[in-house]
Amino acid sequence: MRPTAPLKLAAAALAAAALAPAVAGAAPAVDGTFDLPSTPHRLALGPDGNVWVTLDGLTDNIARVAPDGAVRTFTSPAIVSPIGIVAGPDGQLWVTESGAVAHFSPSDPSAARRVAVADVTSPQGIAVGPDGNLWTASNDEVIRIGTDERFTAFRPAGLVGARGIAAGGDGNLYVADFGGAQVVGVTTAGVQAGLFPTGGGPQEVAAGPGGQIGFTNPTNVPQQVGRFAPPDTRSVQTTDVPGTDPFGMAYATDGAYWVANFANDTLTRMTPAGAVTTLAGFPRGSGPRYLATGRDGTLWVGLERSRQVARVSGVVAPSGGGGTPGGDADATAPVLSHVRLPRALRRGKAGTLRLRLSEAATVRIRFERRLPGRRTAGRCVAPARARHGKRCIRFVKAGIQRRSAAQGANRLKLGGRVGKRVLPAGRYRVTLVATDAAGNASKPLMRRLRVLPARRR
Repeated sequence: MRPTAPLKLAAAALAAAALAPAVAGAAPAVDGTFDLPSTPHRLALGPDGNVWVTLDGLTDNIARVAPDGAVRTFTSPAIVSPIGIVAGPDGQLWVTESGAVAHFSPSDPSAARRVAVADVTSPQGIAVGPDGNLWTASNDEVIRIGTDERFTAFRPAGLVGARGIAAGGDGNLYVADFGGAQVVGVTTAGVQAGLFPTGGGPQEVAAGPGGQIGFTNPTNVPQQVGRFAPPDTRSVQTTDVPGTDPFGMAYATDGAYWVANFANDTLTRMTPAGAVTTLAGFPRGSGPRYLATGRDGTLWVGLERSRQVARVSGVVAPSGGGGTPGGDADATAPVLSHVRLPRALRRGKAGTLRLRLSEAATVRIRFERRLPGRRTAGRCVAPARARHGKRCIRFVKAGIQRRSAAQGANRLKLGGRVGKRVLPAGRYRVTLVATDAAGNASKPLMRRLRVLPARRR
């Protein structure tokens, strides 16, 4: 017997509900698991709004996961067994692999470029530094990689066996030193900026509010998660989480750290004050290992044993607090200042955008082309639509770029290719807005930009 139309519609509605993120305001919950072709490693939110995952496969080794959970995999000759991944300040995705890093546009991952970096002998995570460079750590070294593909390796005093790396809110980087039972602070000059003893063997770090740094410590007895406040090396505080195997860590939009617990298929939520709660709901034996924040109050979790990625929705600032050390949700908008654009760009060529931020944020850059118009009915329209109206200037949307930026001074890639198109020669209005992890947006800043015709060969 064929189903009636109402039954068909009901089935379609149920299927859509299974794919759609949970309604904002609901308690955090696992609301979807999506199959991958091989074991996931690390995850990162891309500038295109999708989550990108490095995979263990020999062929399909990069996965793109859309907000609805749709998975697409890619293969590139430049990418071999990738591990770390991050959205760079140039709008590209950057990955680490043994002896190299690679980068690719979200629009064409198969065309990735490989940069040989012999110092990456033990590939780990990768982060955007406050200086606008990419940073990764390997054994006793930290490595700075510019978006121009130039790199420099440093050996900060005290670093023994590096794991995860994160940019702190104080302009330094922080490395989980598994071999040294500590977290090591490093300046952007590659110099040690503090040793923070943790015991055990810390695996991952994440930057929290007010310059605080969180870390996971699965080899300590008992297993722990912790946090400290640089530059005070005596400020390390820990919370016991035995039997969880806490591993990956991310600071999320609800103003708390989230930790993937490999051993018991849960997540731990830790406030900056140290209070912990547990979220269950993952498939039994799935093995959550790493995680990343997505858009619209979501977390995305790599399930190592079941070869899946899971979506957690409802990760928003709780009513009445729970985010910052004092218990209040993060309601402070980032401050965007010291914005400097190039005087002009050649068509198809990118330039450098310089700015300062009061906290880490995503910078949205909107380009609007300045064009002549005629005024009619109170509006400035294209001349062909109002040939006899008073002349005016209109601004037409030309595209949007998004850039991940750290607290402090940043140098970001601007212009060139915006989405799938190249900005035509002309004059532009550029509007910048910075949005932090809690969804707070800065006041918009507006600047002018001129794009010159491409040089003739």
